[in-house]
Amino acid sequence: MASGDPGRVFVFNGDADGLIGQHILGMELGAPSLRVTGGKRDIELLRKLPPMGAAHIHVLDISLRRNLDALPALLAQGNIQVTWYDHHDAGDPPAHPNLELHINQAPETCTAVIVNAVHGRKHPLWAAMAAFGDNLPATASALASSGGASAHEAALLRRVGVLLNYNAYGEQPGDTLFSPEDLAARLAPFREAYDLCWEESILGPLAAQFENDRERFQGLEPLVATPEAGAYLVPDQPFARRYGATWANEQALQQPNRALAVIHARADGTYMVSIRAPRKWSGKNGAAARSAFDLAIEFPTGGGRKLAAGIDVLPGDQLERFTERFSAFFGG
Repeated sequence: MASGDPGRVFVFNGDADGLIGQHILGMELGAPSLRVTGGKRDIELLRKLPPMGAAHIHVLDISLRRNLDALPALLAQGNIQVTWYDHHDAGDPPAHPNLELHINQAPETCTAVIVNAVHGRKHPLWAAMAAFGDNLPATASALASSGGASAHEAALLRRVGVLLNYNAYGEQPGDTLFSPEDLAARLAPFREAYDLCWEESILGPLAAQFENDRERFQGLEPLVATPEAGAYLVPDQPFARRYGATWANEQALQQPNRALAVIHARADGTYMVSIRAPRKWSGKNGAAARSAFDLAIEFPTGGGRKLAAGIDVLPGDQLERFTERFSAFFGG
């Protein structure tokens, strides 16, 4: 629980974008009485809301499309207002006077950038930190520059954004060092983004674990490799669950003409998949036909956005189908 307006609720993804988006909102509106969040793959968060009376629920960085089943019942209560900030596909949201949408699917934006814009663009450094974490370096650098950051200061913001984002990836107790609820509470006292850059009680342990996990990804061999695309299978181990998406983000920047999939094995025989589309497209069919989201939604639990998407649960017997479809989809 968080102390604040009893009618104000924040529902947000636990990655850097969601964490910082709700932090910016808290600085603008005041603290919520309740925060509902989860790891990176916890998308259907409206289902986690407890019964409540009159409230204003602010939803940040989770797909409205993935919450369409739960949203109508909330709005039907009549005493609940919902404001949604996001950059993922929204599906077909209901038209309702108590639903306010701030959704922008442009590939170079993220939720914290949207929140900052809606509320007067007063927090460019916080938005830059989130954009760095969400693997949008051009957007982040422009925001950092607009906030007067030097190259060194922008690098500090990037470090924090990347580490906060890295901490969101985990599926089992003990995978991550900090719960997103804990991080949101720890962020709450900070008004200046630079002050967080020196908070080594958070960043020190994260950086040490991050470097250890990075080392274990060196020399990873591809499951599928073509000039246009590479798919990698990683083991069902904490280091792989934590670092896989960060590694995918790094590879996407280093190989902007190539698609990437990181396939996480699970103990139950299923897989989780992270997909990165090429940032620079040279294929014959045009970039719009090669959205990571378009591939992900061919599978039942897929979703995301144009540059980065995922499949939450890929059945074990669908692995070959996915790798074949992945290679064909990004094959030019």
